[in-house]
Amino acid sequence: MEHKSLIDYIVFIIRGRKFIIAFTFILAVIAIVYSLVTPVFWKSSTKFKAKSSSSALNLDMLGNLSSMIPSGIGDMFGAGSESQQDMLNYLNSRSFSEQVIKEFDLISYFEIEEADSLEAIDKALYNFGDLVSVGVDQNSQLIFISAETKDKLLSKNICTFMREEMVEFISEKKKKESEKEYLFLQGRMAEYEQQASIISDQLLEFQRKNKIISLEPQIQQLIVSYSDMVAKKILLDTQKDQLVNLYGADNPTVRLLIDQSNLLDKKITEFETKDGLSDSEYLIGLSSLPEISVEYANIYIQSQILEKVITTFYPLLESAKFSYLKDAELIEVIDYERISGMKSKPKRAIIVIVVTFLSCVFSVILSIVWYSQDEKNRQNLLCEVKKIWKKKC
Repeated sequence: MEHKSLIDYIVFIIRGRKFIIAFTFILAVIAIVYSLVTPVFWKSSTKFKAKSSSSALNLDMLGNLSSMIPSGIGDMFGAGSESQQDMLNYLNSRSFSEQVIKEFDLISYFEIEEADSLEAIDKALYNFGDLVSVGVDQNSQLIFISAETKDKLLSKNICTFMREEMVEFISEKKKKESEKEYLFLQGRMAEYEQQASIISDQLLEFQRKNKIISLEPQIQQLIVSYSDMVAKKILLDTQKDQLVNLYGADNPTVRLLIDQSNLLDKKITEFETKDGLSDSEYLIGLSSLPEISVEYANIYIQSQILEKVITTFYPLLESAKFSYLKDAELIEVIDYERISGMKSKPKRAIIVIVVTFLSCVFSVILSIVWYSQDEKNRQNLLCEVKKIWKKKC
């Protein structure tokens, strides 16, 4: 095969210049016509993000409530923003797509003429993905909805409808969740209040039964009285023993001291057992003091626990009630949809430039291939082309 130089290739191109110009011109005209007759599309879009919902309450302030409240309620008191995934799931759901198709009669827009309504809606759903785009911007993490149709107003209206319907759906969902959480806390609060009432009655009955006004001061007074009597008896016994040594046991003073000592013994026994303390109704016997103290402490501790629980749950209940009753804004719209001022496609200039460039390159390659062959090969090549068109060589 004869080696070709760069000059040879330039010569081939010059010899085929008429073909190159004609071929490029024809395809450029075709590209221009195509770009002019192709339907014009208009694109509208909106961008938004899930709005953070803050609460005046804080779990750090209220203590660790994870064992007392169900999972999900903690979202009311934390940083919790509305779930973007819930919004995306709804926007991309088949049922919502069908709702949009029916709202704007997109079956007619797609020129679907199927008699079967199910087949028609399935075909519309197939084309719907090319019409509407929903997702999350990877850079800004914003949710976007975009619609591209032949009608600029239709594109805007589709975006508006989808955004507003999504907000309404999520609002209803969150409303039901808030109601469920509020009813749970309300029921739990009623249980705690009932338990607190029972414990309060038990404590009152225990105090009435055991003559307890205030246990700690009563115990202190009992110990003081008991220690005074024991100390007094020890002193009397000491004086008695001293007088017995000096005057004998029959001394009247000694007998008086013995009687006083016996009386103190009786009183001390009564203090220890509380038997016969008719003159001191609110004195507690020393023998029953441990049992009474333990029982009183148990009831009092239960009462304090329930009081703390109720005190803690009350602001939670009020917050849940507020969350249930208020109309919270679920999203923050960054870019509202609007009527597009420029068409999105076709890109006429790009189509014409690309087609013209490719046709020029292709025609140059054909010219080089054609003129680089000798006459015999060209005839053979021409014959092969004619065979393709089913013509005789």
